[in-house]
Amino acid sequence: MVEIISSRQITLWFVAFITFIGITESLKCWHCVADNCEEDPQNNYKASQKTCLEGQICQKVYFEMYSTEDDVKYKSLVRSCAEDCSSSNDFYNCSNDLYTTRGCIKRSCCDDEDLCNNSHKNFTAFTIQLIIVVCGILMFFGN
Repeated sequence: MVEIISSRQITLWFVAFITFIGITESLKCWHCVADNCEEDPQNNYKASQKTCLEGQICQKVYFEMYSTEDDVKYKSLVRSCAEDCSSSNDFYNCSNDLYTTRGCIKRSCCDDEDLCNNSHKNFTAFTIQLIIVVCGILMFFGN
Protein backbone atom coordinates (compact mmCIF):
# COMPACT_ATOMS: atom_id res chain seq x y z
CA MET A 1 0.00 0.00 0.00
CA VAL A 2 1.52 3.29 -1.13
CA GLU A 3 0.83 6.35 1.00
CA ILE A 4 0.37 9.56 -0.92
CA ILE A 5 1.97 12.64 0.60
CA SER A 6 -0.34 15.61 0.69
CA SER A 7 0.67 19.13 -0.28
CA ARG A 8 0.14 20.14 3.36
CA GLN A 9 2.70 17.59 4.51
CA ILE A 10 5.18 18.74 1.87
CA THR A 11 4.64 22.36 2.89
CA LEU A 12 5.09 21.52 6.57
CA TRP A 13 8.33 19.61 5.89
CA PHE A 14 9.59 22.46 3.71
CA VAL A 15 8.82 25.02 6.43
CA ALA A 16 10.57 22.88 9.06
CA PHE A 17 13.60 22.44 6.79
CA ILE A 18 13.91 26.16 6.02
CA THR A 19 13.41 27.11 9.67
CA PHE A 20 16.30 24.99 10.88
CA ILE A 21 18.77 26.03 8.18
CA GLY A 22 20.80 29.01 9.29
CA ILE A 23 21.49 31.50 6.54
CA THR A 24 24.83 33.08 7.28
CA GLU A 25 27.01 35.59 5.54
CA SER A 26 30.74 35.30 5.18
CA LEU A 27 32.65 37.38 7.64
CA LYS A 28 35.38 39.51 6.11
CA CYS A 29 37.95 41.40 8.14
CA TRP A 30 41.01 43.37 7.25
CA HIS A 31 44.15 41.33 7.84
CA CYS A 32 47.37 43.22 8.34
CA VAL A 33 50.43 42.20 10.33
CA ALA A 34 53.13 44.60 9.16
CA ASP A 35 54.97 47.77 10.10
CA ASN A 36 52.45 50.11 8.46
CA CYS A 37 49.03 48.69 9.41
CA GLU A 38 47.95 51.99 10.94
CA GLU A 39 47.51 53.28 7.38
CA ASP A 40 44.10 53.04 5.72
CA PRO A 41 43.87 49.32 4.89
CA GLN A 42 42.05 50.05 1.64
CA ASN A 43 45.14 51.86 0.34
CA ASN A 44 47.73 49.63 1.99
CA TYR A 45 49.17 46.90 -0.23
CA LYS A 46 50.18 44.91 2.88
CA ALA A 47 46.57 44.71 4.08
CA SER A 48 44.16 42.19 2.64
CA GLN A 49 40.55 41.19 3.05
CA LYS A 50 40.28 37.86 4.79
CA THR A 51 37.25 35.63 5.13
CA CYS A 52 37.24 34.46 8.72
CA LEU A 53 36.09 31.18 10.15
CA GLU A 54 32.58 30.85 11.54
CA GLY A 55 32.29 32.42 14.99
CA GLN A 56 35.20 34.81 14.53
CA ILE A 57 34.92 38.59 14.68
CA CYS A 58 37.14 41.45 13.54
CA GLN A 59 39.71 43.00 15.80
CA LYS A 60 42.16 45.88 15.68
CA VAL A 61 44.93 45.85 18.28
CA TYR A 62 47.10 48.90 18.94
CA PHE A 63 50.24 48.38 21.05
CA GLU A 64 52.61 50.97 22.42
CA MET A 65 55.67 50.60 24.65
CA TYR A 66 58.58 52.77 25.61
CA SER A 67 61.97 51.08 26.01
CA THR A 68 64.21 52.81 28.52
CA GLU A 69 67.15 50.66 27.37
CA ASP A 70 67.30 52.04 23.84
CA ASP A 71 65.18 55.18 24.39
CA VAL A 72 62.68 54.22 21.68
CA LYS A 73 58.88 54.25 21.58
CA TYR A 74 57.60 51.09 19.88
CA LYS A 75 54.19 51.19 18.22
CA SER A 76 52.29 48.50 16.41
CA LEU A 77 48.83 48.02 14.94
CA VAL A 78 47.48 44.63 13.89
CA ARG A 79 44.20 43.90 12.11
CA SER A 80 42.84 40.36 12.00
CA CYS A 81 40.08 37.87 12.73
CA ALA A 82 39.75 36.72 16.32
CA GLU A 83 38.11 33.76 18.02
CA ASP A 84 37.43 35.64 21.21
CA CYS A 85 37.67 39.40 21.36
CA SER A 86 36.80 41.79 24.14
CA SER A 87 37.31 45.50 23.57
CA SER A 88 39.69 46.96 26.11
CA ASN A 89 41.92 49.97 26.58
CA ASP A 90 44.97 49.72 28.87
CA PHE A 91 45.84 53.34 28.11
CA TYR A 92 43.21 54.59 30.58
CA ASN A 93 45.27 53.32 33.49
CA CYS A 94 48.63 52.62 31.90
CA SER A 95 51.24 53.39 34.54
CA ASN A 96 54.79 54.37 33.66
CA ASP A 97 55.94 51.00 34.98
CA LEU A 98 53.50 49.16 32.73
CA TYR A 99 54.30 51.40 29.75
CA THR A 100 58.05 50.72 30.06
CA THR A 101 57.88 46.97 30.81
CA ARG A 102 55.18 45.16 28.83
CA GLY A 103 53.49 48.07 27.07
CA CYS A 104 49.86 49.09 26.79
CA ILE A 105 47.21 47.70 24.46
CA LYS A 106 43.99 49.03 23.02
CA ARG A 107 41.83 46.33 21.47
CA SER A 108 38.76 47.15 19.39
CA CYS A 109 36.31 44.43 18.37
CA CYS A 110 33.49 44.86 15.88
CA ASP A 111 30.81 42.85 14.18
CA ASP A 112 28.42 45.32 12.61
CA GLU A 113 29.26 45.33 8.88
CA ASP A 114 31.50 43.88 6.18
CA LEU A 115 35.17 44.24 6.98
CA CYS A 116 34.00 44.78 10.53
CA ASN A 117 31.39 42.09 11.15
CA ASN A 118 30.61 38.68 12.61
CA SER A 119 29.05 35.71 10.89
CA HIS A 120 25.45 35.97 11.97
CA LYS A 121 21.99 35.30 10.70
CA ASN A 122 21.07 37.83 8.12
CA PHE A 123 18.05 39.90 9.19
CA THR A 124 16.59 39.76 5.68
CA ALA A 125 17.02 36.00 5.53
CA PHE A 126 15.45 35.68 8.97
CA THR A 127 12.48 37.77 7.84
CA ILE A 128 12.01 35.55 4.77
CA GLN A 129 12.18 32.45 6.96
CA LEU A 130 9.58 33.91 9.29
CA ILE A 131 7.23 34.69 6.39
CA ILE A 132 7.62 31.14 5.06
CA VAL A 133 6.85 29.68 8.49
CA VAL A 134 3.75 31.85 8.92
CA CYS A 135 2.52 31.00 5.39
CA GLY A 136 3.12 27.31 6.04
CA ILE A 137 1.18 27.42 9.30
CA LEU A 138 -1.69 29.30 7.66
CA MET A 139 -1.79 26.81 4.80
CA PHE A 140 -1.73 23.85 7.16
CA PHE A 141 -4.35 25.07 9.60
CA GLY A 142 -6.42 27.18 7.21
CA ASN A 143 -9.36 25.29 5.76
